[in-house]
Amino acid sequence: MDNNIIFEIKEIKEEDKKLDNDKNSEFLANVLDYELNYNMKQIGRFLDYYEINKNKLTKKMAIEKLVNFEIVPINEPKVNKRKLLFDYLLILKSDKYFKRFIIDNF
Repeated sequence: MDNNIIFEIKEIKEEDKKLDNDKNSEFLANVLDYELNYNMKQIGRFLDYYEINKNKLTKKMAIEKLVNFEIVPINEPKVNKRKLLFDYLLILKSDKYFKRFIIDNF
């Protein structure tokens, strides 16, 4: 019986390591995505949407704050809504008719 307990503890520790590696991989992938595909103005808009202070942040620091917020499971509904709404904004801006109603340069 003692061997089973040790084995179970070892399995749990290995699962925790896998989860940590998955979270770390997700974090790094998101950081890279923001670094390559978004400028500081866009990242600032995302931070504003989440009501995260962006004053005196470098691009790298802003991205880390953004990704740290977005990978927390409780923030998932707000993150999904932000992504959806910003996608809609880009679609409206690319439409021949609606682009004249979009004031913001995103």
